[in-house]
Amino acid sequence: LNPAYPDETITLTAVVSPIPDGGTLTFSYNSNFDGYGPIAGGDHLPVDPSTGVVTWTGTFDQSRTIVALYYGTSVFASSTSACDGRTRSTTSRVA
Repeated sequence: LNPAYPDETITLTAVVSPIPDGGTLTFSYNSNFDGYGPIAGGDHLPVDPSTGVVTWTGTFDQSRTIVALYYGTSVFASSTSACDGRTRSTTSRVA
């Protein structure tokens, strides 16, 4: 685990397996989808049909519980998985 500092750029990566024939994935705040919604710029991202990989790059201002929600296709069922979007509680860095 290597938490980022607040507002430091991070990348979230999800791998859908087995590799689907397409579909989309959303990175969302909180694990229960209780109105917090998708991460800005992380809604309905296309799944690469050759690798199953989806990435999002951005920043967080604080620790977040993140889930990846794969919406599925006519052949592949939808799925949800937790991921870790931790941010350090301080903005100062020690050199």
